[in-house]
Formats: sequence, C-alpha cells, structure tokens
Amino acid sequence: DRVKADDETASRLQVTPGTKIHRHQKLILADSEPVSMHILYFTNEIAVRVNLYLANTFVFRMMERARFRVHQTRFEFAALALNNDHSALFKKPAGFPMGVLYFTPLTKSEKPILTGTTLFCSDRFVFEFFVPHSRL
Repeated sequence: DRVKADDETASRLQVTPGTKIHRHQKLILADSEPVSMHILYFTNEIAVRVNLYLANTFVFRMMERARFRVHQTRFEFAALALNNDHSALFKKPAGFPMGVLYFTPLTKSEKPILTGTTLFCSDRFVFEFFVPHSRL
C-alpha cells in the first residue's frame, strides 16, 4: 500500500516527511503461530525494481535479485511493548514484550535503498550475523 512517510521513516529514507511512499507488510508464521512482522518502506524509484520479488522473498535476497548493490546496512535492535494494532496479529496482549529491528541498506554513496522494521517475538526468533572486517 501507499502511505505518507512519518518523521522517522522519512529521515531513514532521506525524503521529506509526508512524502507518499510504498509500504509492504509480511506476517511470518512458525508452527502456524505468528513470530514476526516485516514492514518495508521504499520510494517509487525502488518499487519498480522490487515489486516482482516482494511476495515471496525476504528483503536481502530481494535486493540481490533486483540487482541492488548494498554497500553497508545500518541495524538498530531494541525492545518494545506490543501495541493494540499488532496484538491481535500476534495473538498476544497489548504490552507484551517484543523485539524490534530497524534496518536501512545503503549504497556506496550512503543513499538509502529502503528501510524496514521487523517486529518479533523474542522467545521465538534468532538473528545470526556474519560481519566481515576490512583489513587496514
């Protein structure tokens, strides 16, 4: 769907707050139970390249298939209380402790390709990272 970028999302995408952007939401199930919600935000320019892959591919594989060159990605991990909007989706009461991951893949010139949020049940989710370090 299309939404107006709030201040935080606009800052991450480097667009003016209120700009119409694309939002794609995907609820992920494990053993028929919701464990995470992925929300991506991106501009029209990016939509042309990713729309074909949105429904059945996770974000980093999608960007690879759409031939984006990600130079680096900013990740922010946090905890939050489940809000009323998402409590029914997760079948948990409002206020339930959740994990949240904000991420923004960047080009070599540090231009955001898109930005995303993953809301997850911390008792059912594991993130694994391989972080190469450049040699000086």
